[in-house]
Amino acid sequence: AAARLARHREARRLLLVFSDGCPMDAATRQANPPGYLENHLIEVIDDLADAGAVAVGGVGVGLALGELYRDRIDVDLDGGARRPAIGSIVSLLAQLSRR
Repeated sequence: AAARLARHREARRLLLVFSDGCPMDAATRQANPPGYLENHLIEVIDDLADAGAVAVGGVGVGLALGELYRDRIDVDLDGGARRPAIGSIVSLLAQLSRR
């Protein structure tokens, strides 16, 4: 998604990733050391942020994203309060667009 977005000519390119958990692939986990997928995700996100061509933000849906994304929010949709979640997402987009 980031590679496709980087080809656009717009001055600002924002990638907002919604996630309900860490990357999961049983075969990859079995063939590699613990934390391999999580470390790769962090490396890719950091590389994108350092390159500056695409601003990346994370929205954790029902979980805390911890340190995976530099710009992130966590939303809990089970509580029924959808409007605060939407407001938080809009705020994150505004934050990313200022970069």
